[in-house]
Amino acid sequence: MKIVYGIAGASAAVGGLYAGGVLESGQVYPKPFDQAYAELSSMPIPEMARQGAGSSDIVIRRYADSIEWHFRQKDEDLYVFTASLSREDDQHTRVKVDFDVGDALDPQSKKLLGSDYIRSIAGLALNEQLSSELEDRSFDQRRFATQLAVRAKTHPRELEAFGDGIRQMMLDNAEIIRANSEGLRDDYRLPPHIEQQFETRKSMDAATRPMTTLPRS
Repeated sequence: MKIVYGIAGASAAVGGLYAGGVLESGQVYPKPFDQAYAELSSMPIPEMARQGAGSSDIVIRRYADSIEWHFRQKDEDLYVFTASLSREDDQHTRVKVDFDVGDALDPQSKKLLGSDYIRSIAGLALNEQLSSELEDRSFDQRRFATQLAVRAKTHPRELEAFGDGIRQMMLDNAEIIRANSEGLRDDYRLPPHIEQQFETRKSMDAATRPMTTLPRS
């Protein structure tokens, strides 16, 4: 559960949110492909993102037309941010972002982090970080809050489905705890030597207990 909230916090730390169709179509920047690629390739990851993501290390993988940031734990991916670049013309580059969950997550977290809501937050957060890098600016907290609200308003079902998933996870966990508690009560037995001591003590108590004779009426 911690990692589910961690990714939301890490995404906010990585950058702000864009509404609209940027996740579907990407965003065009007035920079040649090679320049945009070089700037994104060397883009630093904010320390807050490192701390809030729940990962022990971040691996950057560079390909001919894409860059991947792998947030990892124990040599497995928790999740992966991807920026794919394409040439619009000699002076413009389109950048499209994506987000995937990895195998290091437990099944519940993997399901929630793979939801449309978290994928949107993570993808849009990366997009804002890339935009701030390519536009030579810091990310705007006010813009972040505004665009987050716009996203929630224009895609209400994403948040509703995520909330349903959280509630179902809590119900599942409560059922597991209840079942395990019943099993412990039914299956628990004292270790033999403890049980023997307990029975011996009961016998001694019975043998030394004063006997009371009720008077006859």
